[in-house]
Amino acid sequence: MRITIITVGTYGDIAPLVALGYGLQKHGHSVRVATHRTFADLVRACGLDFFPVHGDPQDILQTGSGQHWLRTSGNPVRFLARMRGLAKEHIRPLMVDCIRALGDTDAIVFSQIGIALPDEVLLSLHKPVCLALLKPLTQTSAYPSAHFPQLTRWPKSLAHWYNRTTYAIYLRMLWRLSRPYLQEVVPNQLGVQLPTSDWIEQRFRKQQVPVVYGYSPTLLPPPADWGTNNYVTGFWPLPPQGNWEPSQELREFVGQGYPLVYVGFGSMVDREQEQLIMLAVSALQAVGARGIIATGWNQAVTLPMPKTILITKEIPHEWLFPHMEAIVHHGGIGTFAASLRAGRPMVCVPYFSDQPFWSNLAFSLGVSPRPVPRRRLTSSNLTAALHIALRDSAMRQRARAIGEALTHEDGVASAAATINHLFTNWAE
Repeated sequence: MRITIITVGTYGDIAPLVALGYGLQKHGHSVRVATHRTFADLVRACGLDFFPVHGDPQDILQTGSGQHWLRTSGNPVRFLARMRGLAKEHIRPLMVDCIRALGDTDAIVFSQIGIALPDEVLLSLHKPVCLALLKPLTQTSAYPSAHFPQLTRWPKSLAHWYNRTTYAIYLRMLWRLSRPYLQEVVPNQLGVQLPTSDWIEQRFRKQQVPVVYGYSPTLLPPPADWGTNNYVTGFWPLPPQGNWEPSQELREFVGQGYPLVYVGFGSMVDREQEQLIMLAVSALQAVGARGIIATGWNQAVTLPMPKTILITKEIPHEWLFPHMEAIVHHGGIGTFAASLRAGRPMVCVPYFSDQPFWSNLAFSLGVSPRPVPRRRLTSSNLTAALHIALRDSAMRQRARAIGEALTHEDGVASAAATINHLFTNWAE
């Protein structure tokens, strides 16, 4: 079967879907990943076909609009409002390319870009289709949408109502943002008319399109009020990159002694990069730790560094994190999962989107101090958080226990087997 995976966003959005494609390929399928050109090498390194779609997320996040978007923290209204400015330039050509990718394929896996498409449109493609998502977006009373804050002090009945309502609110806001572009592109490209706005409630009641989730059921099991068309399979890490080897400098730095802390914010392009790095250096020195600071998509760093700090672009987390005593990161699901698999406590500094959700989950699991949003980050509160992560023995024990539990999960294999079964039995 020829399967096309459509996924857009930053590295943390793309890499798990590439890993999923790698798993599907093991079932004998031919897999193509439609995504940004930035990730072409990543796709091909896993033996998958690549199809280019519009947009360079690194360039987008470096713009003024992109920078404002990154600072929306856990506010869903600001998140989608700031996305509106980006949408005017990018959504229409992105949608056109994604629809072009559907040609010459037998089955389709949509990532987050498929959220805004009604089930009726997805089913009108007359091909097996499913959503592969990295955050909970199926309505439940157990917890709110990943873009909304959790209200812990409300009476249970009101909290349940609030939790369920957040999913409808988020989808409705996303629909209003996307509808002008979908109305222009979908009828012209697919010959399908969009339904009226009540499709949101219909999706919750019927949910005809299956959803496969790429996070751990050990940490966040499926709620009791979910239907049978939702599958929580485990995290989707990339397979080991066989051609990667640590440099001699990195090996020597890692071997120089305890405690060693990783600081990195993934694809979050930060206009205040130098201040952020010096803030991290100050906090590391205050707790007596050495540090590896990964700049990710940010520009090269020319600041002089003490001998206790190593600046690098990016290092495979699966190799690096077991050498660390604590992980400071942005709350992206990929780094969150890698920290847990390594059995290490973390300090979360969320920027936007679902990052506060995963950061708060880390706190509730007892493997992280309370998250510090990027807009509130200071040297003193990072120092305080690192002090806890490095010295709280109960926290370190919980992190090790979760890491051990996750060794028994293979999310990629589980998700690939689930999708293979769904697609194989689609017509029945």
